[in-house]
Amino acid sequence: MCPYCLSLSTLCDRRHVLRAKEELSCILSIPPSKIVICFLHLRERIMERLLIDSILTMSSTRKFLKTLKSIKNFQNFSLRQLNTKKGILYRCYLIGNMVKSLLKSLIVIKKFINPMQYELMTKFKRVVDLLNVKERMDDEQYETFMKALKDMQQSYCRLYVNGPKSWYMHILFHHVPSLLKMYGSLKPFETQGFEGK
Repeated sequence: MCPYCLSLSTLCDRRHVLRAKEELSCILSIPPSKIVICFLHLRERIMERLLIDSILTMSSTRKFLKTLKSIKNFQNFSLRQLNTKKGILYRCYLIGNMVKSLLKSLIVIKKFINPMQYELMTKFKRVVDLLNVKERMDDEQYETFMKALKDMQQSYCRLYVNGPKSWYMHILFHHVPSLLKMYGSLKPFETQGFEGK
């Protein structure tokens, strides 16, 4: 369930209208317009999804994982395989420095991943770079961000024909633009400052 809208799936459906304060009162007791997504966690969870989905398209992961572990901050990276009723699922957990290192080193993993996945990751890097501003975005920066986000969303929809597979992706595509209009930047809401200590 999205904290911002009435959508019940990560796809933007007919319920994509903002929630009223009382609709979340049992959980948060504040209106959704006052909820700001943590920029750090947004980056981490989306990158985890993109990385796992890239791994799922590989015929062999051994060389890829070895190369991945050669990237700064990835020495202790682990990919967990879970057997569920729905089949095999993979899980990994990335932290801020790992995401930064991976986004800086995309060229290192390019030869291992599907070209469409690589394109999506590079477009995500562009979106992250544009969001990574402490000051309020001016109109020109906002328009540049919106073009990059739309470009990423188009690539994402070509790759995932059924739409976003994560709530973080849904929030990025459908709610971050209005949060930027309201707050000017997500960077001040990043929790990295006290989580890193």
